[in-house]
Amino acid sequence: MRCKNLNARYYRTNIISMILNISIFAVLFIVIAAIQQKWSYAWGALFVFVGLLPFVIYYLIQFIYYQRLTPTDIQTVKLENTYDRGKRFVGFNINIQINRRKHKVIVKPIFTRSIGSYLYVDKYIHNQANVFYNSKRNEAVVIDLVEE
Repeated sequence: MRCKNLNARYYRTNIISMILNISIFAVLFIVIAAIQQKWSYAWGALFVFVGLLPFVIYYLIQFIYYQRLTPTDIQTVKLENTYDRGKRFVGFNINIQINRRKHKVIVKPIFTRSIGSYLYVDKYIHNQANVFYNSKRNEAVVIDLVEE
């Protein structure tokens, strides 16, 4: 399924990552339990699953929300002013036109400082991007970069 915007792509990636982590830990606990002949270790797989399941549900709800958003009033803006959320995540402050007036809104901090990530902030900063305004959450959502 093709993601309609970067927020949907971010949450889809997190869902896949969490499911892979749950699977790896479950298999690891079951293999250890089989080798040691202590099936009580298999309970660890259940605890990992139950512990990470709320995150998967949250990411799934967010993915569905952003995937169903219908972009209206798409604008091209330059992504320049950043703000940090912790050490890893970065968002953008942008100015967009809403009802013929300029408003300063945020782009959710889904961008990262990790080199190699598809949402690496240096790939987006100082570039033009297509965005639309999400009035329900008072945020701008990046659709994609403008090809130059």
